[in-house]
Amino acid sequence: MGFEPAVFMAVLLQWGVAAIPSRIANGNVGAMLTVARGAMVANLVCALWGCIMSFIEPFLPHAFEPVHWNGISIAIFCDRLSLTMYLLVSFVGLAVLLYSGRYLQGEKRQGRFVRWLSFTLAAVCTMVLAANLMVFFVAWVLTSFGLHQLLTHYGDRPNAQRVAFKKFVISRFGDAFLIGAIALIYRVCGTLDYAELFRMIDVSAAELSQRPELTWAAILLVLGGLTKSAQFPFHTWLPDTMETPTPVSALMHAGVINAGGYLLIRVSPLLEMAPVAMTILVILGGLTAVIGAAIMLTQTNVKRSLAYSTIAQMGMMMLQCGLGAFSAAFLHIIAHSLYKSYAFLSAGTLRSPAISPQAATKQTNSGVGYAASILLCSLVGMVIPFSVCVYLDWFSIAKLPLVMVFALAVQTLVLRVWQAYQSPIRTAALAVGMGSIYFGVTLMAQWYLRDSVPHSTDGMTVWQWFNLAYVATTFFALWGIQVLVEQAPKHPFTRRLYAHMANELYLDLIAHRFVALFKAKQNYLGPALISGKESNV
Repeated sequence: MGFEPAVFMAVLLQWGVAAIPSRIANGNVGAMLTVARGAMVANLVCALWGCIMSFIEPFLPHAFEPVHWNGISIAIFCDRLSLTMYLLVSFVGLAVLLYSGRYLQGEKRQGRFVRWLSFTLAAVCTMVLAANLMVFFVAWVLTSFGLHQLLTHYGDRPNAQRVAFKKFVISRFGDAFLIGAIALIYRVCGTLDYAELFRMIDVSAAELSQRPELTWAAILLVLGGLTKSAQFPFHTWLPDTMETPTPVSALMHAGVINAGGYLLIRVSPLLEMAPVAMTILVILGGLTAVIGAAIMLTQTNVKRSLAYSTIAQMGMMMLQCGLGAFSAAFLHIIAHSLYKSYAFLSAGTLRSPAISPQAATKQTNSGVGYAASILLCSLVGMVIPFSVCVYLDWFSIAKLPLVMVFALAVQTLVLRVWQAYQSPIRTAALAVGMGSIYFGVTLMAQWYLRDSVPHSTDGMTVWQWFNLAYVATTFFALWGIQVLVEQAPKHPFTRRLYAHMANELYLDLIAHRFVALFKAKQNYLGPALISGKESNV
């Protein structure tokens, strides 16, 4: 059997596990787990096989059509982007399935849980491998439906029902954004197949970029991606999902939440033609990263803190997409997924990361000037390797905001080295080394995905100058918050700010009141769909 038929059969096998009725699954939990894990192993083997084969240039990229009937085709799109994401989903999915066997051991509805977990994994794999936007959309909706059933696994818990309904309402907005974008793309291009769509963009990019329909399509794609990846202002449902079993949290934060980012990276050739859409990504992604990171520091619940960490990390990933650093964004998805799946599956052994302003203490050599010196050292360490890459025409100067973002991320490590050695040379060497590693790995990802995502080395445009100014302002504000908490924990402004952040800026209250407007429509959508309750079917 060839590679493409093997992939199709592996995904179909996962769907077969999901099709087993709950009453049968609950009565044969051991067999259900064995079959589900076997199907996931088959997907993992196929994904690994495909990633190895992807280094054979004639193999990629191409579409394979195992099903073609009356003008309707279901195809698999094989390139390094889809295959690597397929490998990531398969690996995380297998880990979650293995963990679920012992975590839910003895529960009456464990078989049902495995069934819907397989359903969600099959939908995500289908979404990742889809060769056209319509199949992607169907898998997108099915992923949301499967996740809804997992969120309501404990259907007798009122909070689980409330959060699941909030997620259901917000997801429908994402569906509307995506279907609107698909309709506009089809109206202009006459196709939804990735291969044909990307070929048209390569040939007629200048002409297509003048079509306002594609600009609006790109904006709707961005809004759909923001909705799926729990970005401001659509993020409030994610921290509330505490009633779901821990394996669901791991899958959600390490797999499903990446769907929005994957969508934007997948259609990146289209997004590049719409600078307005890219700027929206920068604005909302940067804002989400700052809000998520600030609120995360105030949370005393481990899983809730991890949820806000996910929101902030997804904001960083969206920001990278908005800056045109799609390869770096995909690298971010992989690293975050592996870390966050481990973090949730081991959440019971973690301590709360919350920082109380009353408990904060000043460090030796503390002061705003000292903190600014550390940040400046980090910036210089990032600028040097970045400048070399720009000089060699490997990077565009438009990606300069990445320097500031990563400098802020590594300043704590730079501070620790300075405190340990009090050596300017070692501190500077660490900063330059960290920058070299980051941009070196980003270049490797850029080379690896060279046939899947666009790579531009053009100069700065008006939109990109705005992005630079916005990122600088936003992340300097985040740095200021960190310094304020560390250096002036008892200042009245710090106390008030901490209180607002601990209450999550009251955004959850606003979202709750908004979702309550849709409660009257709940009965029309069907009790099984909304509540997750089912009669062993």
